[in-house]
Amino acid sequence: TGRNDIKIFQDGVDPDSFNLPTKTKKSKNPTILFGVSNMKWMQNRDSTKLILEKYWPSIKKKYPDCQLYIVGRHAPAFYGDYQSADIIVTEADTEGGPKDPQYYYEYCWLLLAPMESGGGTRNKFLEGMTFGLPVITTPEGGMGNIEITNYKHAIVCPANEILKNVYNLVDNSSYRRNMGQMARNLIQSRYSFDRCVDGLNQIYEKIAKK
Repeated sequence: TGRNDIKIFQDGVDPDSFNLPTKTKKSKNPTILFGVSNMKWMQNRDSTKLILEKYWPSIKKKYPDCQLYIVGRHAPAFYGDYQSADIIVTEADTEGGPKDPQYYYEYCWLLLAPMESGGGTRNKFLEGMTFGLPVITTPEGGMGNIEITNYKHAIVCPANEILKNVYNLVDNSSYRRNMGQMARNLIQSRYSFDRCVDGLNQIYEKIAKK
């Protein structure tokens, strides 16, 4: 904006997330996650529609045993009619149940989130990367303020390259695991709460001195 009266600090994740015991093993068959999201947010519904109408038919044709997980608040209300053996639609249990968000981040192979408009840092990206989940999104969705090296920590690509990158990650297990590990390392080193709070405290200190 060119204004010096607006300050930005980075969102982050709880550092305890890096020490949690594993809840589940990775799925044996290809599994794609959209979430964990609040489906009352229009951009999340638009993204889900893109996946279901534009990408999922081709993915399912190429990988017949693939499953799509649509997970988040109000997901069954909006997408319950899509529920099947191949498309799992569910709320995430945020009260420590057996299928809290961690379960889905650990179980799925990649997080697919094509977006058509921006909206700041995506918490689902931070959380997914924390648990070593490769993320694919579009420039419109971006990575918020998460400073990644593209194709190393995550993938930000045009809409017409989404399928190519999904296939590359599904077909290449070492590429997929390496990207997930690099993503986890990035979040742990630069985007945990303690690092983010430092930035916020600097803003408070400047305000207090005025």
